This record gives sequence, structure tokens and C-alpha cells, in this order.
Amino acid sequence: MAKKYAVYSETAYDLLMPIFKEGPKKTAVVIDDSTDLSNGYANFLPYPHIVVYPVLPAPDDTNSSYDHWGLELMIHEYTHILSIYPAHGIYTPFKYIFGNAVRPIAVTPRWYLEGLAIAMESRFTTLGRLRSPSKEAAIKAFLKDKRLYSMTLSKINQSPDHWPFGGTPYLFGSLLWQKAIDEKGEEVIYKLIQSNSRKLLFRLNSSFDDYFETNVEDFLTEMYVEAEENFKPKQNNFAKKIELSKKIRVIDIALSPNQKYLLSLQNHLDHGTHIVLYKRGQDNQFDFNSGKKLTGVLSTKKIGWFSDSKRIY
Repeated sequence: MAKKYAVYSETAYDLLMPIFKEGPKKTAVVIDDSTDLSNGYANFLPYPHIVVYPVLPAPDDTNSSYDHWGLELMIHEYTHILSIYPAHGIYTPFKYIFGNAVRPIAVTPRWYLEGLAIAMESRFTTLGRLRSPSKEAAIKAFLKDKRLYSMTLSKINQSPDHWPFGGTPYLFGSLLWQKAIDEKGEEVIYKLIQSNSRKLLFRLNSSFDDYFETNVEDFLTEMYVEAEENFKPKQNNFAKKIELSKKIRVIDIALSPNQKYLLSLQNHLDHGTHIVLYKRGQDNQFDFNSGKKLTGVLSTKKIGWFSDSKRIY
């Protein structure tokens, strides 16, 4: 596992350094297998280091949309290292006195740091959270509840006591960074990072003014207008056909390779969790009112098919 993560780390370095152009000479990577959490973190104290938990995300996690988890995790965490590292201008002499403690970008908002890391994990892989179904579903949910425009900069930087809780800065931060990259290209990452590495603390708005001729609040509003156009909820025939009780929660679904069968892992409030099989009818639709219960399960989180479309796991 250490050899594999060494490869992921070097690959992340090769992908990201041409964009950020500046970083520490060495970054330590610690593999911690003492938890079942699927996560990791990066820090610059007492020296640049990354801790990774080599556990695959659960199917209902917001980061469950991945093509190669180890690489995506290293791209995400190494982005944090590179985005925090620069400290120039008025901070230069203090680096010789206080060392790694002088990292002005470390106090930028969470949406700024986490959003950039998600933008990079999505940019250099085929999936990532910017391509995940949960992102689109979240935006549609905000639109349906008429709450999208109420998410101000101060709100998206918090972990509020309502959905999507701690995922708020990740969701909106990645959308903001993706909009910035789409408008100005990859080079805007280096320009904004370098600009903030020289400015007084909490002067993020002035960097946006320099490169977008607008402040972050107006930039956020523009993003909401675009999201409303792109993600407006539409009538969905699939949603109309499935009429499940509110006592049922669908944990996972899996379509067979031959496209003829659909598995549904369902938790019934009164009857526990079991796997239900649906068959495609002559009208090419699935009849969700006549599923066949295959088996009950206990702690299963994910289901799938073998290539023969006859066996499940």
C-alpha cells in the first residue's frame, strides 16, 4: 500500500506543480489505517504533511463518485499543500523567523481551500465530486426549496445545523472555483494564489476584483443565475413511476450489464433491509410496484452484478 500511495503522490505532484508552480521540497505522507473513515487531511505544521485513511467511501457518501480513490485523495490533499504554501511580500522576512507558521492563505475561507481541492480532483480524473450525482441533486434541492440565493458567502463558509451540513463549503466552493477556471482558464489558479500570498489577511475580495472586475459576492450571484438555468428541476417520468412508501429508504441501486434487471437495496422501517429485484417489461420500463424480494441483509451498503447478469454480490 505504501508503494501504491507513493505512486499516487508522485502522480499528483506531476499533475499539480505545472499549475501552482511553487511548493515545498518535500511533503511527508502518512498512511493511517486505524479508522474506517474514508478521509484524509493536509497540514503545514510543524512541516508539510498529508495523512490519508485508505478506506473506500460508502455508496451514500458525497465523495462516492470516483474512478480511482487513492489518486483522487492525493490530488485533493496535495492541492491543499500547494495552495497554502506561498507566502511573499510583507510575509517574506517573517518566514525566516517563524518558519512554516507563516502561511497567510491558510486563513482564507474554507470554501476557497476545499473548493479548489475538489476542482482539481475533478479536473484530473474522469469523475470527482464536481461530476457526482449528489452535486446536481443538491443544487436542484436548493432550487426547489427556493434557498439557493439565500446562501451568502458567510453561510457557504459554515457547517450549518441543516442540510448539507459540513458539505456546504465543499459544494459551493467547488462550483465557484469551477466557474473561475471556466472563465479565465487554469492560469487563474496561480494568479489568485500568488495574489493572496502577498495581501493582508482577509483581503480575498480584492484579488477577485483584480481578475474578474467584480467582487466575490457578485460572482456568487452570477453562479446562482447560471445554476438556476442549468439545474432547474424537470419532470421526470422515472420518478413518477416509482411510488415507494415514506417508510422505505433506498440505499443503493444496480442495473444489470444486460440492462434487463434492476436491483434495489431498500431499508424498510418496519421490516429491515433487503434486496429487491425489478424486471424490465415489454414497454421497456421497470414496474416498481411488482418487485421480487431476494434476501434480507444486515449491514450491507452496496450491491452489484457479475458480468453474466445472473449473479449478484
